[in-house]
Amino acid sequence: MKSSQSKLLHTPSVTRKKSVAMPLLGVLALLLVLLPISRKLFFSKPPPPPETASVNAKMKYYAGRAHIDPSDTAAYVELGKLEEGSGYFLAALTHFEIARALGVSEGEYLLPLGRSLTHLARWDEADIVLRKAVTLKPDSIEAISNYAGMFYNNGRADEASRVLREFLKLHPQFGDAATQQNIEDVRLMMLRFSEAGDVEMTLKLADKVAELDPKDVGAFSIAGKALLSLNRNSEALIRFEKAYALDQNVASLCFQYAAALKLTGKDEESLKLFQKCVALNPSAVEAYENIAEAYEKKKNWKMQSIALNEAASRSKGNMLLTFRAARSNEKAGYPSEAAYWYAAAALASRDYPRALSFAKKLSDDPNPRLKEAGLKSMADAYYGLHLKPEFLATMKKLAPADTAKDYLTLAQAYEQADLLEDQIKYLKLALEKEPKAAAIVHYNL
Repeated sequence: MKSSQSKLLHTPSVTRKKSVAMPLLGVLALLLVLLPISRKLFFSKPPPPPETASVNAKMKYYAGRAHIDPSDTAAYVELGKLEEGSGYFLAALTHFEIARALGVSEGEYLLPLGRSLTHLARWDEADIVLRKAVTLKPDSIEAISNYAGMFYNNGRADEASRVLREFLKLHPQFGDAATQQNIEDVRLMMLRFSEAGDVEMTLKLADKVAELDPKDVGAFSIAGKALLSLNRNSEALIRFEKAYALDQNVASLCFQYAAALKLTGKDEESLKLFQKCVALNPSAVEAYENIAEAYEKKKNWKMQSIALNEAASRSKGNMLLTFRAARSNEKAGYPSEAAYWYAAAALASRDYPRALSFAKKLSDDPNPRLKEAGLKSMADAYYGLHLKPEFLATMKKLAPADTAKDYLTLAQAYEQADLLEDQIKYLKLALEKEPKAAAIVHYNL
């Protein structure tokens, strides 16, 4: 009787607990249903920028995605790749490390991570990462290329060549057995062997590329250059002839072809191609030197002096070239030009008294260009000799006009002489003459 009464007494409390629990379970069930919807609502990915968008726009997009959803692994990987490709290697490392911590498959980021480490000269880490990438992708040209590139950039060209050769043994489809389908991969291997200084394999692959694509100028040129380094000059000449027939307006090709012609005794043809090289690339100092050598054989001092003048003026203080230009102008009967180059050679060797003696010969030259050059050399010589008054007097001869340009020149001279008050005076005069020079003046002030 008591037990039945007890059950009756407790029944209402149990009922109340069930009545409270049922709504809670309903709410939980509803939350479970709504959770995927809420995640999709709050962490939905914005539409990606078009392929034509700038790199900055793409980086901003993936950075925004990672900010909205810190678990967006793809955003970190893509952002890291963009940063690596743009040269932001430390930032790339950070985002690849986040991707790794979030459990991203290593195959998705190891290569750009390895390249970033290579660019940062973190060789041991790059070696580990890129070796792992090669292990994960044993058939990947990109992986072995990156691995070899790491060795090459680390000054270990022999190791780069070794890993490339081992790869080719296992993958003849990128070498002897290559076809049109994988010609781009063969080109990449050719370039990597060339970087590694492996002349034998470079030549072999260059010839293979040329066989597959008889219009590949680069392959013929690379093969020719490899043959020149092996002293197989006649064979090199054949390759360069084929390359030149395909494209006659590449300065580097003209130079290499001219070198092959010279080495095979065809001096006149060689001279014409060296001249074409400097017409295409006026900064090709070595081509000017070869032109000068050709005219020296002809004892044509005037033409030799012209070539050496060009070479010396573009060689940025090459003392030997400067001296050769002086001697050549002397032989050609151009005493003023010879004095200019003798002064330049003396300045380059810091022989200031000798430089001054030659520069003085030019200071009264009737040719305005040579006179100005003489005064500049005199000023440099006086400055080198620590003769401040003479230096400033010569600079005043160089900048005699009442113009903003000349006042700025004198301001710079007084700055070199550590005369601050005079520097400020000439800067103010320059500003009075040309208010647009305010930025330059205020920078110097």
